[in-house]
Amino acid sequence: MPETGEIENPWCVYGGYPGWGFGKIVANHKGTVDLIKFERGLSEPWDSEYIQRFSTLEEAAGEYQKQNNDCHDVRDGGIKDETIKEKMKWSFPSYFKNKK
Repeated sequence: MPETGEIENPWCVYGGYPGWGFGKIVANHKGTVDLIKFERGLSEPWDSEYIQRFSTLEEAAGEYQKQNNDCHDVRDGGIKDETIKEKMKWSFPSYFKNKK
């Protein structure tokens, strides 16, 4: 039976290194988690080995940005702060509504 409801450190970076994206864990299973990549999306299972957990969306998105910028040529400018902010707001709009 999956653990749902209040999940400790529900925000995550998923995939290898660098992370493929960031999202929110919506259920824990033994050895796997279900996560969503954006608020209106369907959940999908991921092996817990490929998940890094964080307590806030900002932490997860910041780690995703850092990993990707560390692994790419700096001459291309990397992922800009403004790009990450826009992606967070587009992907999880209610997170920002609830913070006001």
